[in-house]
Amino acid sequence: MFISQKQLDCLSTIFSFNQVEVLENKIDFQKQELIVNNYR
Repeated sequence: MFISQKQLDCLSTIFSFNQVEVLENKIDFQKQELIVNNYR
């Protein structure tokens, strides 16, 4: 199967974008945990 450079670029862009989203979700989750722990 031959994949063009354009397709590769597209895939890597999508992949890195997903990684950023995952990181942001982790940070949000940790913030929420901190807030919850402070209320205990």
